[in-house]
Amino acid sequence: MKVAEILLEYKRAASDRRQDYVRWKRLVNIDTKVLHLLVDERDGLTVKELKGTKSRRGPNRATIRMRSKPFAQWTSEDLNWMYRQLAYITRALKLNEPLVRKGKDGKKRPTDKLESLLAWGHVPAGVKFTVKDGKFHVK
Repeated sequence: MKVAEILLEYKRAASDRRQDYVRWKRLVNIDTKVLHLLVDERDGLTVKELKGTKSRRGPNRATIRMRSKPFAQWTSEDLNWMYRQLAYITRALKLNEPLVRKGKDGKKRPTDKLESLLAWGHVPAGVKFTVKDGKFHVK
């Protein structure tokens, strides 16, 4: 059973959901323009890849949709995505792994942890990046 289904099953109070929403807004801090850029990058992807679980388009599309309407108008699907994002980002931040590593050429490269956090909408403090060709590049 999914986290959101468990939480909704117990009919969390509106005030609890509002607190979770405030926490979500703090954690999902990526710029909406970057989200649109990541969703629009479709070069060379097959239909199977677009629908795959590894695609970063799912969380990005959900975040764009959720930011475009007030919290009071969110559907149960939006709440489900909120709780999935909260759970994933919170869990990933607890991992004791680096966010950036140096490549063979001496340039900074994002680790899998940083790429997944960015794909789920969280930009850790102190990380500056650009998006080129659908990939993250650390400054």
